[in-house]
Amino acid sequence: MSTGNLLQNKAYVLPVHLESDDSEIELVKSLLNSLDEPICPMEIKFIETTEDYDVYRYTYRNSFYCIKISLDKDCKKIQHEANYLNKINNLIRPKYIKDGAIKIGDDLRYIITSYEQSESIQELGRSFLLENFDSFCQAYALMQDSERINKSYKQNISEYFQTSNISEMLTEDSINAIKNYTDFNLIKKIMDDMKNELLLLYNESFDDKTFICHGALNAKNIISRNNVFKFVNFDNCYSSHCFFDLNELFIELGIPENLEYGLLEIFCSNLKIEFNSSTLSLYKKCYQISLIKKAIELMTSYLKEIYLYSSERTDMIINISDKFYNSYDRYMSIKYFKDNKDFIFKTLTEPILDQKA
Repeated sequence: MSTGNLLQNKAYVLPVHLESDDSEIELVKSLLNSLDEPICPMEIKFIETTEDYDVYRYTYRNSFYCIKISLDKDCKKIQHEANYLNKINNLIRPKYIKDGAIKIGDDLRYIITSYEQSESIQELGRSFLLENFDSFCQAYALMQDSERINKSYKQNISEYFQTSNISEMLTEDSINAIKNYTDFNLIKKIMDDMKNELLLLYNESFDDKTFICHGALNAKNIISRNNVFKFVNFDNCYSSHCFFDLNELFIELGIPENLEYGLLEIFCSNLKIEFNSSTLSLYKKCYQISLIKKAIELMTSYLKEIYLYSSERTDMIINISDKFYNSYDRYMSIKYFKDNKDFIFKTLTEPILDQKA
């Protein structure tokens, strides 16, 4: 059996940690009560944690709201979303409510938006997106009716590279743990080689395009209600070519390659892009960049979960394994993965399978 088929036809429903201790709930309550116009929520519920902030939902006056809170008062992700959310077409995104910095014991950074009562593709499944792909494309086309974002794709990836240097993002104990299991220097070389390859493939003419890119177009950030699509979490948005968004979505969800060009033609039709050989050539160039970027993200996330967080966040490990196996053949087509296939399999696959056993 092909390794790439281990998770074939699985549902996109992942276990999510939905518990939060009383002190965290009290922190959210204190923050809301300390605003210039105090808010006394009826209910506060933990939604998820990310690398940059925690997300909660609260109820106030029979409406639902989302609040993201970071312990970093200069949190770039929250600042970025606060700067640009109102510039995105309001038909396809949450409503901006308020953001700011506040001191509640620690200096905190927060943003409050509406909480969309919709289901995500993560909950609905990949097949739902495929069956309603034209509707998805219409929503993405509406996103283009937005103000240009003063951030390029190159700036986007440069910022990511600054935070994904494994020699700096991991502790000394974590690095020693990797060295005890496998070749740390080879991992670093593979990642550095991929970063260099990405930058060589990148052409600044991509950023001359005026498309608004979501920047993290994955199953969690695409939502639907009554077959109408919207998007959430615009903390990574930028202006560049829309094919970067589409490529990352196809890779993220493991869209079958035999469906890829048919979906691309539907996408181009909705975005009023002429579908011809030049378009296909440009798409393939963007694809190579996107594939390498997703591979770097995959390896970085994996190393953090296994060695920095000591495999405690099981849902995150499952999510990583899903992404890897659903696009296994795509990832293994990357030169640096193909040339080190046995090493990659041992380093990425065996520990993940141990976690899933």
